[in-house]
Parts: sequence; structure tokens; C-alpha cells
Amino acid sequence: MAILSYLDINIDETREPIIRYAFSIFTLPLVAFLCFVNVVGYLTTIYLLGKYNVEEKFPRFKRIIKYYQRSTLLFIFIEGILCTFVIIYYFSSLVMLGINLI
Repeated sequence: MAILSYLDINIDETREPIIRYAFSIFTLPLVAFLCFVNVVGYLTTIYLLGKYNVEEKFPRFKRIIKYYQRSTLLFIFIEGILCTFVIIYYFSSLVMLGINLI
């Protein structure tokens, strides 16, 4: 519920469980969207590093750039898996609530 408190949306513990569940399900697309934005940002950075030959222009930072590219691929993989699981959980929750997706 940290995302909702950051957005200045407070949910009392005295609320009905279905309302707390609805707000929890509401946060899932936000998490998936943030994961997607991170992956796009990582891929854009890798593309721009390759396009503008930053390694050749700044040979002093070659080790750091290589390390960044390798670690970014790991982050892309982790964020992609997280986003996939969140989307699957979101749609399965909607189906369990009886909401038709088609």
C-alpha cells in the first residue's frame, strides 16, 4: 500500500475487505506500467550507448559502460518477469471476481 500512500490515497483498516482488495488490485496495473517504463528506459539507454559510440568517445569509462550494459540486461530480465507475473495475477484476479475479459 506504499504506492497508494505516496499518491495520497489512504485506505482505513476498518474498511470492508472487498474495498481493500479492490484497491490492491488497482495497484497491480501501476506496478506493471512502472516495470514496462523501466524496461523501455533500459533498452533505450543500451541503444543510445551503441548508436553514439560512447565507449570510443570516452575510453576512460569503457569498463563502467560494459558493466552497465551487462547488469542492465539482468535488470531487464528481472523486471520483465515481474511485469509478466503481475499481469497474469491481475487478469486471474479479474476472472476469479467474475469479470468477463472477452
